[in-house]
Amino acid sequence: MNGMNRVVLMGHLGGEPRAGATPSGRRVTSFNIATNEFIRSSEGEKTKRTDWHKITTWGKTAEACEKMLRKGSFVLVEGKIRNIVNREGVGPSYEVFATDVSFISNYGNDQSKQENLQYKTGPDSEQELELEQDQKEEDDDEDDD
Repeated sequence: MNGMNRVVLMGHLGGEPRAGATPSGRRVTSFNIATNEFIRSSEGEKTKRTDWHKITTWGKTAEACEKMLRKGSFVLVEGKIRNIVNREGVGPSYEVFATDVSFISNYGNDQSKQENLQYKTGPDSEQELELEQDQKEEDDDEDDD
């Protein structure tokens, strides 16, 4: 039996999206979203817990995210969790490779862009995903030089 790797998150962007391209020219945009939940203590007191998630989008979705999203935008993201190598030893040890992004609200953008849009993103195959991850690692190694 095969396992399943699927994550669904809904939250607000904590900062501006970061856009770029791979050496082959494929567009990539990353951003962080916050998810909140309220937890009730044994004394009955409600406290808010916030978790931060790194999201990576590819191709046309990356282009759309770069244009449409701003700090505070509310999004629904579906994707796969991928482990990442963290050289500094701080921060999350995973990121979400988005397969679907729905723009629920886009704070800071023109009102005409407020419609709810959904885009497919991500590599067309697991092999392409592995190639992109290898290229990302090579790019990071070049940046260290």
